[in-house]
Amino acid sequence: MNKRLIVIDFEVLSNANFWMCCMKDVKSGLEHTIVNDRNEFLRVFNKNRNSIWLGYNIRGYDQ
Repeated sequence: MNKRLIVIDFEVLSNANFWMCCMKDVKSGLEHTIVNDRNEFLRVFNKNRNSIWLGYNIRGYDQ
């Protein structure tokens, strides 16, 4: 099985209604940044649904 590895990080400012998600495909080096766009996040997530998603300290807001 040859799955992609995607490193992900979220930044959330709940009092400012702001969130940002940064992702990087380890193999291709492709980076993607999404700011306050749920539909774009879902599009990228669904496209990479079967990948392995890796994040550090992504509990709470990040989930």
